[in-house]
Amino acid sequence: MTRLAFSTLACPGWSLEEAIDAAVKLGYVGLELRLLDGALLSADLDATDRRRVAKVMIEAGVAVAAVDTSIRLSEPMNFAELQQYLQMADGWAAPVVRVFPGQGTLDELRRGLELAAEAADGFRAGVGVETHDGYAAAAVLGPLVRELEGAQLGVIWDMLHTHRAGEAPAAVLDQLGDRLVGVHIKDARPNGEGRWQLVPLGEGEVPVGAGIDELASRNYAGWLVTEWEKLWHPELAEPAVALAHEMTELRRLVEAVRPGAR
Repeated sequence: MTRLAFSTLACPGWSLEEAIDAAVKLGYVGLELRLLDGALLSADLDATDRRRVAKVMIEAGVAVAAVDTSIRLSEPMNFAELQQYLQMADGWAAPVVRVFPGQGTLDELRRGLELAAEAADGFRAGVGVETHDGYAAAAVLGPLVRELEGAQLGVIWDMLHTHRAGEAPAAVLDQLGDRLVGVHIKDARPNGEGRWQLVPLGEGEVPVGAGIDELASRNYAGWLVTEWEKLWHPELAEPAVALAHEMTELRRLVEAVRPGAR
């Protein structure tokens, strides 16, 4: 049904080669590149490092599931920077460059989406806007993206954020339709202080299993990416332990897809 990857947010202390080695040993077939050798991936990565990424990933048989950025479309955006990331993604055969919607107004986000679609024109990779920031709900973000017909523009579904927004998986996918270009998976539970505590998959309340069921019923064949946000939350378990657990649980959920959903 899908391919399993992890975001390098999980391993801020690892080199790219160590992340690839872990992926191979644990059964992941892709990496989503947010960090490279522990540092946030930069649009101005030099040609030598770009070639190195392509070489070591191809040799290991591990794909680049996405190229992740900090770009926020409803805030002042560097058009050339986004094109640099798109060029990088094309060089690595990555299908999508991840951006955020930001906290700006609807009109500001619309303009940012138009610019992103313009930036992506002519590249093989598209732009994926994550359900995040002020636009965590698919009911808001999905229709905005669908306004731009024919654009290399889609939505990356973060299951935690849409759950926090009160949306069930079926409702999310109804809104996104064929604009779904990636899925981020993590689990969490309320901590009693108005915030959410990240926990190992299966120990929180995010309906990941229901989400995977819905994806299967709609013939989703893209990436499922586990986001263990160790960089932002140093208190989380170390990546060697956490990524093994996430893979075991993901495999269990994929194998448990209800009959007829595949």
